[in-house]
Amino acid sequence: MIEAYIFDFDGTLADSMPTWSEGMMQAIKKSGVEYPENIIEILTPLGDVGGTKYLEKMPGMKYSAEELRQMVVEYTTPRYLEKVQAKESVIEYVKSLKKLGKKTAVLTASAHSRIDGCIKRWGLWDSFDLVRTCDDYAMTKANPKIYDEIAQELGVEKNKIAFFDDNLEVIRTVKQAGMFAVGVYDESGKGFLDKLMSEADVFVQKMGDAGIL
Repeated sequence: MIEAYIFDFDGTLADSMPTWSEGMMQAIKKSGVEYPENIIEILTPLGDVGGTKYLEKMPGMKYSAEELRQMVVEYTTPRYLEKVQAKESVIEYVKSLKKLGKKTAVLTASAHSRIDGCIKRWGLWDSFDLVRTCDDYAMTKANPKIYDEIAQELGVEKNKIAFFDDNLEVIRTVKQAGMFAVGVYDESGKGFLDKLMSEADVFVQKMGDAGIL
């Protein structure tokens, strides 16, 4: 039986990928480098850290990955805090889990400055036992060890944790780490939707479809 539920933020809990993409494009345009038409499709699976490291290596790039990331954070933070909404059925689903006594957490590549205010505005802050970012662990979600760390904090064995994410690479790593992987639909990931559906233990179009696992 699943005892704990961990959620990604962007594209999973939050309908935020358009805003995140705008932030990335602002940083790219400011740098003045040439970029392919599908740049956002390339960056989306990489998140903040991986995406800005990718941009750092582009020919002619004059900014470091950290400088690019700060540009993205500065552009997106006020928009997250004021406008980004929870995806359909997210609020009801998370609250229902807490009523059942399940442990719940957030693990995201986004910065606390961007997500904490969002979660509080939605009225969900007290519904999570933990809200963690990759910065808290000094590693990315591509590193299986990060799942050991958050499982230990929750006090739950990994095979009793369900992890929700819209990112195919994260779903693969979650399974490698020994957690139950739930793939979540987001428009930004339609390019790898078939693989996400086939590789996740469960796939949902919207959060409420997951039920009690």
